[in-house]
Amino acid sequence: GGVATGPFRGMRYFGSSQGSVYNAKLLGTYELELHGIVGSLQGLGFTHCVDIGGGEGFYAVGLARLLETKVTCFEIEESGRRLIANLAQANGLRGDIEILGECTPTELNRVLDGAPPGPVLVVCDVEGYERILLDPARVPALEGCHLLVEVHDCFEAGIGRTLGARFAGSHTLERTDARARCTGDFTENWWSSMIPGRLCLRLMAEGRPSGMYWLWMVPRGKRPRREAGLSPSL
Repeated sequence: GGVATGPFRGMRYFGSSQGSVYNAKLLGTYELELHGIVGSLQGLGFTHCVDIGGGEGFYAVGLARLLETKVTCFEIEESGRRLIANLAQANGLRGDIEILGECTPTELNRVLDGAPPGPVLVVCDVEGYERILLDPARVPALEGCHLLVEVHDCFEAGIGRTLGARFAGSHTLERTDARARCTGDFTENWWSSMIPGRLCLRLMAEGRPSGMYWLWMVPRGKRPRREAGLSPSL
């Protein structure tokens, strides 16, 4: 089947997810909180995208389609790397997605230093390892990248403050908090009204722990237009 709604609408998506929910991705409501940000990426002229913690490839393939650029995807699990390859092939993008294993500061340095000239997007969801990985002292090229990071203060307190301190001098930062779904979050298709409300909420549920949020960090001087509903503060 295809993703029903959202910025990755129409992307072929099938099989199973890797380390996250499946139904919400198929409906297109997955990480609904970020749809405004993701939707604004098309006009920024990215020449490369790095997806760290790629799972089964939802973001890697979705961004390759949306941005029409090459994506380097890191996924530590072999089963996830197989799913990424299958999903890329199903969407006709196998040659546009480089699939790698564990992402270390050394590997991230290598990939970013080898990226073509122009804006680079880094998307990161690594269950707390962002505290180690996203450090300009170890990976200097990060200071020039756009960064969309899932922050896991729920696993280790203070990660968000640490990242904020590291990038406050080079980036503008916006925090977006996870929220519970409501039945009105899936209304874009003619058949959405046929799904009973309680079932729809169950299908959209992502099971996120309390205190989970994202940071959208844009290099100073390269800030896109603000999308409605985004908070400018940490």
